[in-house]
Amino acid sequence: MCIKRKGKTNMAQISRFGLSNFALRLLLAFMLVTATFNPYKSYWQWVTKNDWWNDSFYMAATAASGMFLIVCYAIFFRAARRSLGFFGSFLLLVLTGTILWLLYSAGLLNGSNMFLQWVAIIVLSLLLSIGMSWSYIRRRLSGQYDMTEVE
Repeated sequence: MCIKRKGKTNMAQISRFGLSNFALRLLLAFMLVTATFNPYKSYWQWVTKNDWWNDSFYMAATAASGMFLIVCYAIFFRAARRSLGFFGSFLLLVLTGTILWLLYSAGLLNGSNMFLQWVAIIVLSLLLSIGMSWSYIRRRLSGQYDMTEVE
């Protein structure tokens, strides 16, 4: 939150970022991913397992819910793209894929159980939250600010 005092902006308030801020972003990303897909009940099961196309109310509810999820993903992906860039996002995705491949090759992940699904959900949540928080993390590590929009 930016605090203005007599026309001046307090930059200490802007750059304040901690573990609780990252945990909140991680929780929101986890809620978004599990709302989209999880092994128990999610939007994916609602769309693929029900006869929603036979009832106009359920068709409208499905469309509205899907558009809400798309908007939420667009917010997360846009923030990740702006802070990480295309190449940084690609590298983070490749790193995640190779770590999952390593765990699978070591026998720690079995593709036939729900454990792999939950690992994928957690990894995707971590990717979204890191992308959302990367500008703050980079500023804490390097001391450099990202300036993309100036009012």
